[in-house]
Amino acid sequence: MVEYYQRCVPAYYKGFSEYADASPIADNCVFEMILLIFGYRLVEWYLHTEDDDEKTKRVHTLQKIYEMKTSPTQG
Repeated sequence: MVEYYQRCVPAYYKGFSEYADASPIADNCVFEMILLIFGYRLVEWYLHTEDDDEKTKRVHTLQKIYEMKTSPTQG
């Protein structure tokens, strides 16, 4: 997930800025959308399961989302 994010998001921003008549995207709106769409669900799933393995998977996925924000997207 993190590798795709690091590769695809910069390409999306570059392609969008080449063809759209708009100012460059300054903030990280793709990351915010990922967090809004998936983060909330992951927390809900974590809260409503009693299976420790499932809780561990949810925490791991949330950690990966956090790493996407803290790792560079240019490379």
